[in-house]
Amino acid sequence: MAINCGSLIGGLVIPTVVRQNPFAGYMIPVVVFSLGISIFILGSSRYTKMKPQGKNNLKVLKISGIAICGCQGLEKQKVSNGGCYPDVLVRSIKQLAAIIPITTLCVPFNIVWGEMKGMIQAQGIVMQNVGFVDAAWMQNFDAIAVIVCGAVVGSWFYPYYERRTGRRMKLSTKFIIGNTFGTLGIIYALLIDIYVVREFKRSGQPLNIFWQAPSFICIGFGEIFVVSSAFTAVFRIAPKNLKALSSAVNNFIGGGVPQYLIKLSVMFTARWFIAADGSDQLNNLPAYATANTHKYFGCLVGMSIMGLFINMLPAVDRFLERMLATAEEADILEEANAMNDSHPFNLTDNDKTERVEETNHTETMHSGNDSHPKKTHFKLSSTFLL
Repeated sequence: MAINCGSLIGGLVIPTVVRQNPFAGYMIPVVVFSLGISIFILGSSRYTKMKPQGKNNLKVLKISGIAICGCQGLEKQKVSNGGCYPDVLVRSIKQLAAIIPITTLCVPFNIVWGEMKGMIQAQGIVMQNVGFVDAAWMQNFDAIAVIVCGAVVGSWFYPYYERRTGRRMKLSTKFIIGNTFGTLGIIYALLIDIYVVREFKRSGQPLNIFWQAPSFICIGFGEIFVVSSAFTAVFRIAPKNLKALSSAVNNFIGGGVPQYLIKLSVMFTARWFIAADGSDQLNNLPAYATANTHKYFGCLVGMSIMGLFINMLPAVDRFLERMLATAEEADILEEANAMNDSHPFNLTDNDKTERVEETNHTETMHSGNDSHPKKTHFKLSSTFLL
């Protein structure tokens, strides 16, 4: 939320200042960044600092490389199976591997999101500006949508859903909702692209740029359900000793890979961005109207629909729920192993299935004049799915 607040303030203030004084406008980010770095350094003594994870990361790469090359499977690398690496670390790698398909599910949506600064902005360049509102300024609608939708979804929609259904919304459901918004946003962009060309051929006039707003708003709504939910899921699933590496994997697959795919798709469809006169400069409406940009938007629509369909598969829902359950079981196991041996929940470290323990624990609770012991029954069933 804070990121989008900063994006909105920057998108509104800096372009306005640049029009009056370019030097002052470009100095604003420099000053703000310097202030942020100063605050970070001055408050560093109050931060909770994690130990460096470099050695763990190198071990992860080494174990994964051995498994990928087929030299030795993950299970055989466990100490309990005669290997060289602790069982906990090997299990952590399996949890880390689960992050890859989860973030991959977000790639189609993130391609659409990335095109806000690509084809959708290129489309806006040939549309009619309204005062200071131009193609770049329209990006602010995305930030506005994220802020508004984030506030409504977090404070009202999710709690309402939980009250009505008696359970939290599934991760797959969030992905489906987010991909639906993304698909609607890119379908609308395709229709606007067709309309821009038809209006130019009919009247010779550009279309009002505010017609683009629904695309940005839909994609902004989708961000809350896809991107934010993915970050939360990755943090929950990631093993405690590999949080930083898990976040890096998520950022690379969810953010970096879509950008590479966009560049590849543009390269393979370059002929669609050639005007009738042979020019590839589509920053004016006459040239844009003779190109075939609508075909590229059509490909984006197809890709987005494919992503939506994949997230709707029952197998995807079962996989996501299993990974979240596995992460919870791993947390329980880690906490149990950290307890004192005298604690009634001293769980053993098996490879795949943790045994069920039932312990009657008598705990004396004093409340006012009541000194009678209260018997509390604890039951822990822990099936660790790997």
